[in-house]
Amino acid sequence: MKVILKEEQQEKLKLPPFIYKAIANKNTSIGDNEALPPFGDFGIEYAITKKGFEEADESINRSIEMGSLESKDIDYLLSVLSEKIEKCKKIEITLKPQLEKLCENIVNSTFSIPNDTINLKCELVGKIKPKNDIRILPEGDEDGNIYDFEDVDEVELTNKVISKRRFINSLIQGLSYWLSTDLDDWCDTVVEMNDELWDLWYSIKTISDYLLYVKKDEINDKHPYLLSYVEVRLGKHGKKTEIHSQGIIFPYLLRDTFRGLLELFSAHSLPKNNKKAMYIIKKADFLVAEPWDLRLGKGFVDMLHDSLTKKYQTHLLFKTSKIPFFFSRLCQLKTDEFNSVMKNLLIGTKKGHIIAKEMDAEITHNIDYQKFKDRIQQKNIKTSVINDGDFSKEELDGYVLQENEVDEMMAYHGTGADFDKFNHKKFLSTGAGSQTFGWGTYVTDDKAVANGYSENAKSFNNEDAEYYITNYLITNYGYDSDDAKKEAHDIIYNFKWAGSLSEFIELCKKGMTAEYNDETRKKMNERWLDISTHLPTNDSYLYEVDIPEDNGQNYIEWYEEFPSEFMKRILQGFLRLHDNYLNAIAEKNYPFKCDLYQDIQWMKQNPERADKMIDIISNGDYEDFFSSSFYTNKALTDGKSVYRRLQQIFFGRDKAASLFLMQCGFDGIKYPSGTKWQKPDGASDDAYNYVIFDANKVNIKNKTKV
Repeated sequence: MKVILKEEQQEKLKLPPFIYKAIANKNTSIGDNEALPPFGDFGIEYAITKKGFEEADESINRSIEMGSLESKDIDYLLSVLSEKIEKCKKIEITLKPQLEKLCENIVNSTFSIPNDTINLKCELVGKIKPKNDIRILPEGDEDGNIYDFEDVDEVELTNKVISKRRFINSLIQGLSYWLSTDLDDWCDTVVEMNDELWDLWYSIKTISDYLLYVKKDEINDKHPYLLSYVEVRLGKHGKKTEIHSQGIIFPYLLRDTFRGLLELFSAHSLPKNNKKAMYIIKKADFLVAEPWDLRLGKGFVDMLHDSLTKKYQTHLLFKTSKIPFFFSRLCQLKTDEFNSVMKNLLIGTKKGHIIAKEMDAEITHNIDYQKFKDRIQQKNIKTSVINDGDFSKEELDGYVLQENEVDEMMAYHGTGADFDKFNHKKFLSTGAGSQTFGWGTYVTDDKAVANGYSENAKSFNNEDAEYYITNYLITNYGYDSDDAKKEAHDIIYNFKWAGSLSEFIELCKKGMTAEYNDETRKKMNERWLDISTHLPTNDSYLYEVDIPEDNGQNYIEWYEEFPSEFMKRILQGFLRLHDNYLNAIAEKNYPFKCDLYQDIQWMKQNPERADKMIDIISNGDYEDFFSSSFYTNKALTDGKSVYRRLQQIFFGRDKAASLFLMQCGFDGIKYPSGTKWQKPDGASDDAYNYVIFDANKVNIKNKTKV
């Protein structure tokens, strides 16, 4: 059935005519798909495409208002886009190894890919060079794509499978886009490489998103417009699966790398019959469909995220390590069941809630990958092309996904902040701490300690505290507005320094009874004690999280001796730093320039002898060796002194020091609970707190309002 839209009935509709007509005539990449739920007067395709266009239009208008763009003229935008891509390529070519490694790190971190399971090769290239022929359009009988059906019923069932696969392809495009643009946690890493790249990528994304809706699709044999490409080869007979992605710039490379993995997770959705599988693939997978797959896929993923995460409170999309299981589970459903599940999940029905909860529980229970391995049954396909990669029957028959070798342990985090994902950019330094033990997310292995932080968050550590204290001072002590704001700021600062409400109250009491000659100071403590006992109670939260297991090699102990093996890793980290970065450090740090810098340069020029030099330094008197480089005579005896000198002398910021140590293979820092202030009642004497450098490695298992 066609839905005929009457544009005169909707004066505010601004969709370009070619988009509008394609939707009205059901002429998108998914057609009149049975997985589409009933939605509004004009259908779900119209609603999500309209929303996507409005968001893209808003972003482009914002760029024009800020002066970074002049107009929305298509030819002008194409010219600017071309210039920005070329500029991006010139910068990225100097950072090629670092960016290719970053792409791997982001993907591995997002999906928690088991070690030694996949050979992942991410490559920045000047020109895309596909190894296989690209299918521009779906192949029909005239192209030799013939299958002998048993009867009409089999024809109808096969067409349903083709329709299902088309829908899956749109989800893959949407998920790839969503995952590759959610990079806030990696911003600092990119800026450390080059301070222009982040803004360039944002501009390219803004322009590309807008052009997706306003520029007609012009894909053909002569102009395939390949900006990225991925090949997937499934492992056989114990060999690893291979994924090789190419991109002319990093954002396109990252998106197609995610896409390759999602294609891998969906590989088991084809029928067992070789010829039928080939017939379906040639009908469903083609380049011309990709722009519409992206327009619709972005909208489908947004709707799924809203229903699964916000409405149903599951972790199926929120916790990215679950996406492989969730997506594979969807793809393996029989066609009619797939269509029903998608309808219910997209619009958030009660039945959808039941489905989501059951899937979340099942995936959580089987997260060890063993059951997942059983689900990915090998498909009896002789040869096929999935997402431009060759799959053979032998490859599929021999493919196994190994168990996850990433060990985790339970930890806890107490705070006044309500969120669904740890994000350093948004939430770092908003809690009780002041990053005393390094930059990162603070958690503890003792629930009682975390509960203490949650209780503290009910008073001073919330966004309304400063407003309340200011008004309390004005109302009860006759302060003017400016003086009240200043003292409110001082109170909150001192509370954070004290670390807990009970400790802050004790300090105020001591201040009132101390032998001060200054009565003003005593009155201040009386005033602060009064305020601390009248603060309103606010919501606080206790998070149960998974963090990397402490294996003795991945956490730096703040107060313990710094091992020589750890020093080796730091020296190797310096060798991996770009010369421009090392030169900048040397210019600011003369002792470093005179000794360690010279040795690093020598090791870079003589890589075959670098390991021996590292052994000599790390196994010798490296404390004295490094002390001159760090402008201090104090030996590097513990984790604290190493971290502080990296932060103060080499990198200038604790954030940069943490990111550097993360690149050296460290997950974070550990120190005994109660180091800064007294532990709460019930806390273990052996409790430890952990500072996790990578927010993606702090995965929420449960959140409780306290």
